[in-house]
Amino acid sequence: SPRDPKGANLLGVARAAAGDLDGARQAFETCARLAPGYFPPIYNLARIDLARGDAAAAQARLEAVVAKDPRADTALMALADIALEKGDREGAV
Repeated sequence: SPRDPKGANLLGVARAAAGDLDGARQAFETCARLAPGYFPPIYNLARIDLARGDAAAAQARLEAVVAKDPRADTALMALADIALEKGDREGAV
């Protein structure tokens, strides 16, 4: 269904796996609009940001999730991964 956020997210995953990052981004953005509180498309958009070398954009997306929900474990773990990739061990804790 065109209004199904999980379907849009899966479409984005398939497009990303096929190397179509622009198409994947579009699907993830659609998913995020359909279900603003649904974390998977935000995480996947952050992964695209990272794949394109934009760690700052990925970090900003994830920090916005944590600002709304400080117990968002998956977002916190993804932020820790970004910190480790940047060599920031203290920021990863």
